[in-house]
Amino acid sequence: MRLTSDIEVEFKKDTHQYFRHGQEYISQSKFVKIFEPQFDPAIVHFSAKKEGISSEAMQAQWDKKRDDAGEYGTEIHDVIEGSWYGKTVPVKYEQMIEDIRTLVQPSKIQYPEKILYLDHAKIAGTADLPSERTVVKGRQLIDIFDYKTNKAKGVTLYASKIKDGKWSHYGESRFLGPISHLEYTLYNKYALQVSLYMYMVQFNYDTIPGRLGIIYINPALGVSIIPVPYMKMEVESMINYYLEMK
Repeated sequence: MRLTSDIEVEFKKDTHQYFRHGQEYISQSKFVKIFEPQFDPAIVHFSAKKEGISSEAMQAQWDKKRDDAGEYGTEIHDVIEGSWYGKTVPVKYEQMIEDIRTLVQPSKIQYPEKILYLDHAKIAGTADLPSERTVVKGRQLIDIFDYKTNKAKGVTLYASKIKDGKWSHYGESRFLGPISHLEYTLYNKYALQVSLYMYMVQFNYDTIPGRLGIIYINPALGVSIIPVPYMKMEVESMINYYLEMK
């Protein structure tokens, strides 16, 4: 079945809420967050002490970086989305757009900012770039890419935690519940997000999963694709756990 452009879910951008047939669905970001470990406030104190400033000043710096990064990420997303719909691309982003189009080949038909959902779990989200690549035995082969612009950390591959008054990088920080076998890293978090989108596509459209990847745009606007696995079993265990919680 082809991916369609029909919007079957209402998205309220200002509050980041999804509604289907008048009922609110949990966003994919809030859904994944259920399984993330709580932030350790000791990290703020530790980092502040290292910098020779108060914990309040440290937190204020981090809040500003978070807000600035959010504005930057939104700008990048808007430029990329607009480019797929024929909008003029600012000169400084032209090479970035060209690189993205090259990297997603041989995907042929793109569905930028496609809203996806799961009725039985009442989860919804917006996938950055689901794409139809080809047809295999009458079924669409789908690739899904997600844009990331994390300026401070990039895409971390290992977990960090304060232990005995110093940083530890030996995997003590884990996801929760049925996915506690996974280290809590940005790489694994992003892989789960993209996998959830692929699961939604498979469930609603009877498609074949293709490539899953993070399109990482670095601060110099260089572009690369970081492949991620399809964590279908993890996604199913998360959904089942969530349904049992409700």
